[in-house]
Amino acid sequence: MKKVFQHGLSSSQRSLAKNIFFGKQSFFQSSLSHNHRGFSISNALNDKKRILFFGSDDFSLNTLKLVHSEFVKNDLANIYVVCPPDRKAIRRNSITNIECVVKTFCKENNVPFVHPIEKYQTPEERKKIQRLDLQDIPKDPLLFGENNHDFTPKFDLGIVVSFSYFLQSGLLNQFKSPDGRNSNIFNIHPSLLPRYRGPAPIHHALLNGDTETGITIIELDDKEFDVGHIVKQKRFPIEPTETFTQLHDRLSKSGAEMIVEMIEECNFNFSMLKRMNQADMTDTIKPTRARKVNFDMGELDFMKEDVLAIYNKWRALEKIHVPFHDRCHESKLILKNISYPIMDEAVPSHDIGTLFIDNTNSLWLQCKGGKLKINILQIEKKTEMNSKDFVNGNKSKLPMKL
Repeated sequence: MKKVFQHGLSSSQRSLAKNIFFGKQSFFQSSLSHNHRGFSISNALNDKKRILFFGSDDFSLNTLKLVHSEFVKNDLANIYVVCPPDRKAIRRNSITNIECVVKTFCKENNVPFVHPIEKYQTPEERKKIQRLDLQDIPKDPLLFGENNHDFTPKFDLGIVVSFSYFLQSGLLNQFKSPDGRNSNIFNIHPSLLPRYRGPAPIHHALLNGDTETGITIIELDDKEFDVGHIVKQKRFPIEPTETFTQLHDRLSKSGAEMIVEMIEECNFNFSMLKRMNQADMTDTIKPTRARKVNFDMGELDFMKEDVLAIYNKWRALEKIHVPFHDRCHESKLILKNISYPIMDEAVPSHDIGTLFIDNTNSLWLQCKGGKLKINILQIEKKTEMNSKDFVNGNKSKLPMKL
């Protein structure tokens, strides 16, 4: 595996790094800057806090940006990032590497980072949840010192946001408080835990038509995802027309602000935080799971789902679909943008599951209990179009029973 920090170090830089680690000072009490020529080391003997950040996507990026702005730029802490390795994708018949947005930010802002050592090699193995322990983080010379693989640095704070690896006890032990009773590594989870434990809490809040959600900051547990002690929780309303992307972005920013507030309130003394056991909250918040979502979940069932359930499904998945006969073969009609439903006060004008147009040529879908205005749609494997173009090409077929 390519070692991120190793390239571009002079012998004097390596010597200084080694002296830092064999002495009392650790990597995070040095100041690293990365540029196209390599790394420079300065202010090695200061007393900055040491933060280890785990993240991968847009949701985690907002936290990294704010923590970097508030603590690193103000010379209060050094931050080191663990992020997933690049994904391989085929584009124009060639294989290309796609790096996660967290890695891109690190490269653009001189933030040191590494990738976990890959344990799984086959596509089937990679579908499994990867477990991450201390030995799975590369023994980079600037973190561990040359030929000093037994050295295990301690950290003042760990932050985990939208990171799919399961962190195990050997790694979590690096974040124990001085008295050994509490942990200083926290996860930002976008739900009111213990409700919606799992990888897709925002999706499920919208699927279920919830009117409020929240952000919960918890200690990490070494046995299970999303069950650790709660240290901070805040409720947020969900707007009736809010989509996944809108709610995702809002909660991402709120989560970043909450953890910065938490750090400032306790001044890195996390032992003073009040911790609440999730088991003590089950009378007010029912524990539920939020499993991964997929394309198949977007298929509509007009007999089982009413107009509001269908609208909520679109809000959560941002595209829903129905079987569609496209000329000589079966396909899918994918609805990508729809408007808030109009409830039927009387007998609907069309059978349930019918696409029809009104006297302005607007496109509607009749559902149980109301109708939805269709704005943008796509026939599977074809270019998406607005409803006007669809109507122009299919006017003779409308109304159309799906």
